[in-house]
Amino acid sequence: MMEVIRTLEDIFNFKIIQHEPLSGGSISQVYKLKTNQGDLVLKLNTSDKIDLFLAEEVGLKTLRNTQSFIIPEVLGIGTIRGFTYILMEFIPSRRANFTTFKEFGENLAQLHAHHATKFGFESDNWVGTLTQINQPETSWSQFYWKHRILPQYQLAVHQNLISKDEIPEEKDFIQVIENEFSKTKPSLIHGDLWNGNYIINAEGEIALIDPAIYYGHPMMDIGMAKLFGGFEKDFFEAYRENTDDTSNWGTQIELAQYYYLLIHLNIFGRSYLPQVQHIKEKYFNG
Repeated sequence: MMEVIRTLEDIFNFKIIQHEPLSGGSISQVYKLKTNQGDLVLKLNTSDKIDLFLAEEVGLKTLRNTQSFIIPEVLGIGTIRGFTYILMEFIPSRRANFTTFKEFGENLAQLHAHHATKFGFESDNWVGTLTQINQPETSWSQFYWKHRILPQYQLAVHQNLISKDEIPEEKDFIQVIENEFSKTKPSLIHGDLWNGNYIINAEGEIALIDPAIYYGHPMMDIGMAKLFGGFEKDFFEAYRENTDDTSNWGTQIELAQYYYLLIHLNIFGRSYLPQVQHIKEKYFNG
């Protein structure tokens, strides 16, 4: 670690006074650096993971350009002695105030108002430790099947977590998604909006980190936000008040969570299998 610190001091022309680990470093090692030029965040991984950080930078810059949320500035990415790093602005955190989650919901609706002509993105990225393919498609049902649900099932089969005959039939899946999801324009989404990926800053405003962006159905962010908690009622109410169509809210949330539950099955194991099977049996004829 000291060799990395000394090299960073030379590259960025600052003095690191102190470093300490931060929570949330299950994929990369994460540190807070106290420097003579202010506090920074350093994330380290193995040298073969630089694409992970390059994709993170693209995601952060894309979100920053919408001016919907506070987004930490990336100062640099590179490799040092077998490590790859990303260095970025540190955002101090505090507790929410009485308007934080209402404004959070309003700002998410503002983010989702940024549209593209196709679902997907110009480059692939990651959600957790898993590759996320963003090849553009004109149809949400086709995109969700080909580049989200099917690849996760194929990985689960490869890892002997499920059998091949447990994968839903494509035609059944496509029909359900077309019936249940609104015909929305592709919206820019965070893509991994759980409670560990937002920070409440010193002014009580929301900053977003660790994106897995693409142009998708906006309910993907809402589904993930509902899955593990950490979002107050005001967030969801404000979001609904600032979007056009939430008539099929409950079903869309559950079908959006299908993808994230498959991801957790593949990363963390069989404890997530009952939730995956419940959604499959409920919507895709068992």
